[in-house]
Amino acid sequence: MERVRFVVQKDTQCADTSVYGQCIVVDEIKNYIDGRFLCPHDAAWRILDFPIHERDPPIIILPVHLPNMQSVFFKENTQIKEVVENPTFGSSLLLGWFEKNRWDSIGRELTYASYPTKYWWDDREKCWKRRRRSNSRALGRLIFVHPTGGELFFLRMLLSHQKGCKSYEELRTVSDLRILRMRTPQVRTQETWFLAVDTNGDAVQILGQRKDQGYLQSVLIPSKCYTIEKYACGIPDRYQKWLDNEVYIAAGMASSITSIQDTHTIPACWFTFITKKQIANYVDRHADFIGVFSKLIRCTKKNKEPYLLLILKNELGEDIAISLWKECTNIPSKFDVVGLENTVAPVVVAITSIKISTYDGSLRHGISSASHLYINPPIPETPLLTDSFRTFSDSSIFFDIPTPLGDILQRGHPKLLNKSFTTKAVITAYVFSDCWYQVQCPNCKIPAFKQGKSWFCPSDGIINAPTITFKLSATLTDENNSIVALLSDNATQDLFGSTADKLIPDDDINCRGQLPAIATTVQGIAKKMKLRITNTSTDTNIRFMITDIEKSNPQETAYPTTPAPHHRSPSKDSEKDCSSVPQHSRANVKREIGDILEAIQSRLEESFRIDENIVLYIANHPDDVDVQTLHNIFEKAKTEDQSIQDNVSFMLGTIHKRIGKYKRGMKDTPSD
Repeated sequence: MERVRFVVQKDTQCADTSVYGQCIVVDEIKNYIDGRFLCPHDAAWRILDFPIHERDPPIIILPVHLPNMQSVFFKENTQIKEVVENPTFGSSLLLGWFEKNRWDSIGRELTYASYPTKYWWDDREKCWKRRRRSNSRALGRLIFVHPTGGELFFLRMLLSHQKGCKSYEELRTVSDLRILRMRTPQVRTQETWFLAVDTNGDAVQILGQRKDQGYLQSVLIPSKCYTIEKYACGIPDRYQKWLDNEVYIAAGMASSITSIQDTHTIPACWFTFITKKQIANYVDRHADFIGVFSKLIRCTKKNKEPYLLLILKNELGEDIAISLWKECTNIPSKFDVVGLENTVAPVVVAITSIKISTYDGSLRHGISSASHLYINPPIPETPLLTDSFRTFSDSSIFFDIPTPLGDILQRGHPKLLNKSFTTKAVITAYVFSDCWYQVQCPNCKIPAFKQGKSWFCPSDGIINAPTITFKLSATLTDENNSIVALLSDNATQDLFGSTADKLIPDDDINCRGQLPAIATTVQGIAKKMKLRITNTSTDTNIRFMITDIEKSNPQETAYPTTPAPHHRSPSKDSEKDCSSVPQHSRANVKREIGDILEAIQSRLEESFRIDENIVLYIANHPDDVDVQTLHNIFEKAKTEDQSIQDNVSFMLGTIHKRIGKYKRGMKDTPSD
């Protein structure tokens, strides 16, 4: 083993005293300052006399603590008795805020976090004092509390919203609340949720569950105002979360709920609207929509269950389709469908808590148990939407650029399914089997049959008011292509300007195969329309459906595809005019008019210049049926050429086809 030698040097200047029992004082602050290294940058900063400790804007850290849980600060050499007997013992910024609100009414409009903007904390007197300058830039920040902190975490959240509180009890009192909506989830029937809004426009969820559920349902009435004391706070899960608020209020029979007088200071409505562009960011979440009511389509699921499809238009004219399920629309207090259809247009509709989901790669919007429908709500967005709706005419409801039919047909089936396109085309023909309308039972949607003055449904028996809808397809033609598309009932109503039941004549049995006169009137007019592509019974085929179309203008005159069946007797004036020209047989007159049609066709490209003899012939035969047809064709072609300058070639080709069809009809007419 090696020896270790210790050398102990004796200090001869001090007495021989023992050091045992003395406490070694360690000053950590002094050691930190002495041991801190100053780099050249720090040294230059100090030599130039730049400020070292400064914050702008000043941040005031505000403590949050439960009753009798505040921190107490005192100096190291202070006796405990002096600390306890100090009048300011136990004071804190939070307790000082409570005390200041008891006698200072000006600061009651501020929350705890915003209090430093108008007041400053006097650390000597331990109280808040009002600032002399009104433009202070001081900011208050509450200390961080982890969500696992329990009651302390919820206390911090209350301090972020409550104003002018004078005690912890008042802090836990929710005053001036208006109950807006109530819902019971379909899966959690033991829970009832209430949506309330306060005077600041902030919304909060209130939960009543199990034995407290019936009590809250009887006490909290929608549209009424209340004050709630003695409640707890909780964090909702993903199925309970109705709002973006991170907490909810749990109330029950132990809570003190007081009804107060209605006041205009509490908002009557509360919404969180999103735009159509933001929909993709709210998948599997809830959102609110607002728009102008366009139409209400009655649809059927694959299991034959009926539902409604609500179409709204925003301020840009974009369509938003929302599915209204039967289990939710059966509650009149939440969905007043009858009032929606009977309200005079324009009608602004706000619908809440729409659940956004995806199906086959496309977004779907459907109502939930928390959804409510409001007609013309008293909010600033309502008059803005009403004014924007009145700015545009009915013929300009489509704002998208039309897609040619050729571009649609060139796409593959996967790129077309469940997609909608805006196109502009002409209805050249109607297609239907035996009848252009169908009669269905309003309950089961199966065909109904006439039985005396009533109707009979094989499933529901006698029905007095069946549902009568259009059952038509149309051939659509643009410059280069043609397709056959199914006309939806709502689109046909816009096209004909009437419902199907009003167009059925009294002798409906003999007129089922004959279209109403309005169908010919709107035929041949170029219109914008919405095409929806869906599957057929087989996956390899697709089907086109017209879901929306420009409404017919009463001043529009359609170009007839066939001569109109007029049965008019010639007047005396017409007989007098006809006697001044050589008499022709009926067949000769038709041949002569056919020559005139060919002459017009040859001169269509010359700005419709016409020979004087043709004008004279038309003037001398004003009441002749064929002359009237000729005049209508000529005037319509002239109007189309002026209004559709970029489609002149398409118009000329259409006129040429119709003239040929007219001449073929003349050849089949026997001579007199």
